[in-house]
Amino acid sequence: MKEVAAVIGSYPGVDDANVYGIRLPNHDGRAGCAAIAVHHSSPPHFGDLAKYLKKSLPRYAVPLFLRLTDSMRLTGNMKHQKHEMREEGVDLEKCREKVLWLKNDEYVDFTKEDWEGLKAGQVKL
Repeated sequence: MKEVAAVIGSYPGVDDANVYGIRLPNHDGRAGCAAIAVHHSSPPHFGDLAKYLKKSLPRYAVPLFLRLTDSMRLTGNMKHQKHEMREEGVDLEKCREKVLWLKNDEYVDFTKEDWEGLKAGQVKL
């Protein structure tokens, strides 16, 4: 996970990345998710970020979801906080951050309708 975070963090417009797995309704295992802190003045182009990650990482390591944040959540020991973010997953009623997901080879907004489709088992990843 640290290697994936390092690749994401090296992309222009990304300040920091925190990578973890999340559980999704009607899907086995965990899906890759990355919380990324983005530059305010020059955020990354998310279509190009998807291409960069697909070229730089094995397919299984490319995060399916991105949570965009101004700054990374930290523990009292200044480590990336993952537990709370794992528990929230990409449920838009629990997330404080904007969520994107990898759809048709680019990161696009993850909407309430997308979340409802996942919960209903109508979305295949």
